[in-house]
Amino acid sequence: SEGYTTKQRPSDAYNWDAKKQDWVLDKTKQAELDAQAEKQAAEAALVNIKQALQAHIDGVAHSLGFTDGNSVMLYTGFNNPFRALAEAFGAWEAGIWVLANEHMALVKAGKKAMPTLTEAVGMIPAFVPPSAN
Repeated sequence: SEGYTTKQRPSDAYNWDAKKQDWVLDKTKQAELDAQAEKQAAEAALVNIKQALQAHIDGVAHSLGFTDGNSVMLYTGFNNPFRALAEAFGAWEAGIWVLANEHMALVKAGKKAMPTLTEAVGMIPAFVPPSAN
């Protein structure tokens, strides 16, 4: 029947050419699809990096006897035996996210490569509890 073909479309970057009776690559569409795939891959990598950073933060909090990074924050802002530790931890964690956001801005600007998970976690400075100062 007219307007139908049994030839499978190779990808969304192809358009049907009635004269050739075949699928023809649209290079502009292919470039758009490639750019979109690259953007999605970068966004997925960013999500994975954020999760790896948070896992590291939570691991440090756990090593200090807390459930996770958020639970440490419960001890800030009022007098208690854990306040100094919690506030130092909060400053350390905030510093990690500032560093991560600065690095990601450079990645998006094309000035730095997207780090691997190992590289991203390796950029985190060690947490130094206030009693160790």
